[in-house]
Amino acid sequence: MDAKKAVKRHLMRGSCCSEALIRFGLELLQEDEDERLTSAASALCNGMFSGGVCGGLTGGCLLLGMVDRSAAPELCQEFCEWFEVTFASQYASIHCRDILGEDPWNKIERCQPMIMEIADKCQELLVEHGLIEEVEG
Repeated sequence: MDAKKAVKRHLMRGSCCSEALIRFGLELLQEDEDERLTSAASALCNGMFSGGVCGGLTGGCLLLGMVDRSAAPELCQEFCEWFEVTFASQYASIHCRDILGEDPWNKIERCQPMIMEIADKCQELLVEHGLIEEVEG
């Protein structure tokens, strides 16, 4: 599955960062849509609606934990380290308010590509740990 295309589709349909990642995770696991779960994940959007910790970071950890709770500590640690190297170094923060800054266009220019990369990384980690099989297309 092309993680970037899948999560972009959810973003374009109006899902926020963390919500789009959970919808992608459900697709990855070939599970039915779970409105309660995606609704809960939406509470992490826009840094928990306060500009706090990026919803891509928290949503990515939710996605990883959703797949395998027992592997979540190791997966989330690897994911968080990757996030810090990839994005925190670029934006000097893991907080939504700092990543997006004052420019409303950053929601499109920064957030969407970040969430696409995050989905790709989550899928990569799950494959590397043998929790899902790599799926083409």
